[in-house]
This record gives sequence, C-alpha cells and structure tokens, in this order.
Amino acid sequence: MIICIDCKDGVSGDMLVGGLVNLGANENYIKNKLKSLKLEGFDIIFSRINKNGKPATDFNVILRDDNHDHDMNYLYGKSEAKVEIKIKRNIVAVEEILRNSMLNEREIEISMGIFNIIADAEAKAHKIDRKEVIFHENGAMDSKIDIVSFALCIEDLKIEKVYVKNLSEGYGEINTRVGVLPIPTPAVCNILERFNLSYNKLDVEGELITPTGLAALAYIGDFDIPKYKTIKEGYGCGKRDYKTSCRLKIEQILILKNN
Repeated sequence: MIICIDCKDGVSGDMLVGGLVNLGANENYIKNKLKSLKLEGFDIIFSRINKNGKPATDFNVILRDDNHDHDMNYLYGKSEAKVEIKIKRNIVAVEEILRNSMLNEREIEISMGIFNIIADAEAKAHKIDRKEVIFHENGAMDSKIDIVSFALCIEDLKIEKVYVKNLSEGYGEINTRVGVLPIPTPAVCNILERFNLSYNKLDVEGELITPTGLAALAYIGDFDIPKYKTIKEGYGCGKRDYKTSCRLKIEQILILKNN
C-alpha cells in the first residue's frame, strides 16, 4: 500500500493512528501487540466520530495519571496543574521494552527510528547527551503508545511508501513540564532543521505540530510527492480544538506514471 498524509491542519501521534485505523488498520492487532509491552497506567479507546463533516477515528490513550496534554487551559497558561513523571525512561530503557515485546523487527525498527529522532531533537534543545533525555512530553505514556501504535498500523496495513504534504503549524506559546515554550517548540524546530522541512504558518494560535507527529513523518515520510489519484480516504482527529478543522487526512493512493 502507498499512502499520502495531508497535514493541512497539523499532525500529532494520535491523529496519525486515528487516520490509519480509519483507513483500515486492525484495532485488535494494535491492542494485542500493545499488551505485550507490559506497560501499566493506560487504556486505549477507538471512537468513530464526525469532525467537521468528516467521519473520523479518534484514538484516545486514557492515562490513569493525567499529564494534561489535552487540557487547553493548562497548555495555554490559563490554569495551573501538577504534572509529574513517576517513571523516567530514556532511549535505552524504551528499546529494552520494545525488544522484550511481541513486536516484530519492522515494528521495532519504525518505533525506535521515531524515538531516536525525538531523543536527538530534545538532546539538542536541552544541550545534553541523548541518553540523558527523559523525553518530557514525548516520553509520557500516551506518546510512547502513539509511536508504537503508528508503527503497528504501518505494518498491519503493509504500507510500503508514505508521502506527506501540507505540513502546517500555528503560533504562540505552550505550557510544558520544562516551562513555557514558543510554537513551534524547540524540538519541532530541530526536527524541521535536521530534515530540511518547511511548513505553512497558519493564523491559528496553538500548537498544531507535535514532536511525536513530526518525528513519525520525518522518519518514514517522503515530502516530494508525485502525481497520484486517491483510492480511499481515512481521517484522524486530534483532541485539541483550534480554529481549524482539526483533522488529518490519510489517502490510499495510486501513483500516476507518465507513458
């Protein structure tokens, strides 16, 4: 399968997983593989919803210890919340978890490829060694599950090629565990610079590109898109409500070759 991911309203890990499940990835395949990670403190729910007139899939990681990632008042400084990382895992610990699971080699390879991009971006942002990175937001339970679930979807759908278009970001500031950061965040900026990626700046106050979503696309995506026609569409929606349609469209495509 060849797909194109349209990020005109931004991109995040849960949006990617939701879109791929909406396209046809098997929910039970994802759930069974995630159980083998032997991680505690979360549940996952797939919901079919209508988002701005489109039938989308919401992939929701329910945390027993909330990290306030979807709390708009906290994210944009309108309220305070206690955010605590109880279990701190670096890149070495994450790889050990994956290799002791039921994930196959390609699923581990994709997952670790994404984690490594995030580790490098955070290490550069904080001027520390990559093995010292605890990932902050990106190491929180829901982001770990998003990354692995994305890899599982890619494998389950037998996706061979991923094209990416219309990468778009908002503006402003966002509250994080390490303080208030500008949008795009330093980690996102480092990934954009490393992979020489550009984006459309929308007139939307808020974070539309998360490090998790961008790292997934940077690892597996091709931003040089050929002519194609759409065979099937799937939509994944985010949890945050901005002045956009807040959806990510994933298309199964047929490449048009010139004779």
